[in-house]
Amino acid sequence: MEATTPTKVIHKDSGVQITDFSKPVADAVVEPSSAEWNFQVYEMGVVHAGLMKAAVVTGDKKYTAMTARHFQFIADKYPYFKAQEQQFSLKRANSFARVLEPRSLDDAGSMCAAMIRARFAKIGPDMSQFIETCSNWVYKSNSA
Repeated sequence: MEATTPTKVIHKDSGVQITDFSKPVADAVVEPSSAEWNFQVYEMGVVHAGLMKAAVVTGDKKYTAMTARHFQFIADKYPYFKAQEQQFSLKRANSFARVLEPRSLDDAGSMCAAMIRARFAKIGPDMSQFIETCSNWVYKSNSA
């Protein structure tokens, strides 16, 4: 799973890795997973919750390494994909669409819960800005 969870940004058409994040380009995407994993989907939130639980049960912190790496990738690349969205207005074609503008519980539910668990367990970076975005979406969608 670690090897097939995408954490590279590439040019969509050529597949060439992007390493300069100073200026967004329209065709930048998170590299697709060879195993069809997407770094922001509902299932990944469940995976991260399970990994954190495995670390608690076994006492082995190796189970949280992927969660820490994955959340660090989101935190690091968020400004880039936010700037990309502001400049090119890609909407759902933006690789960070689920983080930038959640539209369903699949976008916001389990990943947000995993981020909250990680925050309490002090795993990975501070994900509070994403927790707030997701929590606000959940609150607003359920109060309408």
